Amino acid sequence: MLNKLTRVLFTSDLHGSNLHFRKLLETAIANNVDALIIGGDISGKSMTPVFEVSAGVYEAELVGRKERARAGDELARLEEDIASSGSYPVRLGTELEYSLMQADAGRRDAVFLGKMKDRLECWLRLAEEKLQPKRIRFLVMCGNDDRWELDEVVKAFPFAENPDQGVIKIGWHEIIGESGANETPFHCPRDMKEPLLEARIRAKVAMLEDEGRAIFVFHVPPFDSGLDSAPALDSNLGIVTSGGHAVITPAGSTAVRKIIEECQPVLSLHGHIHESPGFVRLGRTLCVNPGSEYPQGIMRAVLVTLDRDSVRSKIMITR
Repeated sequence: MLNKLTRVLFTSDLHGSNLHFRKLLETAIANNVDALIIGGDISGKSMTPVFEVSAGVYEAELVGRKERARAGDELARLEEDIASSGSYPVRLGTELEYSLMQADAGRRDAVFLGKMKDRLECWLRLAEEKLQPKRIRFLVMCGNDDRWELDEVVKAFPFAENPDQGVIKIGWHEIIGESGANETPFHCPRDMKEPLLEARIRAKVAMLEDEGRAIFVFHVPPFDSGLDSAPALDSNLGIVTSGGHAVITPAGSTAVRKIIEECQPVLSLHGHIHESPGFVRLGRTLCVNPGSEYPQGIMRAVLVTLDRDSVRSKIMITR
């Protein structure tokens, strides 16, 4: 017999932050959820070189300041601080070695992708270790910032379920996901034109048995919903200002909004726009964006409780 209530914890845009991920697992367990759902942008954006400046002494730049650590526990703590910020520590002998790697695009890309895969594998193993004994399901999806190769990393872990790859059933609800986003000024790996994004989503919607009880996990929020408000950028990616204030503009997807308004799922979960946390209804559908403050190691998530046909409760959690 199906449970009367379903509790899910949702977050997005961890961007490689180890601290965010550990807090997330702890929060899922503490709230006894049925499923933990991650809605994209799981990989970090940068590598941080860690140089050996003298025998057994290392140096790295963290949050704009130089940090030194001795080999052993000090170095391990420094590298964990880097990982908590979302970056990937890369231990190197000298600054010259780092310069040579930076000048070799192929080598740099291979190292960066390897670091992304390694951290994701660590997360997947940790999720299985912590969540499986508690019978908490783990749904994890990439976002527009994430390399396509990371899908294969998720696929290699049977405990992890990817809503971008097909319908997942939890209780009364069918869950589908979409990792792509409408085009951004940053030309991310999964940016695409709205017609292609719409076609991808419609192919997944067609697999649903009951759209009204569905949960959508779409990385990009619906256009002009209040969950997609972001600073406007100029051609040099600078923030556009007017009267000394940033100009704010909707950056979400028209395709996503159209499909939510047509299908009216019970719940639609989004990320992508870090600056726009909140809840909004489009018709009967509750749309959610928890926002993101990953560089500070702050976890933002939303806990949602659903019955068969509606959202019973919702709460933002910040740790």
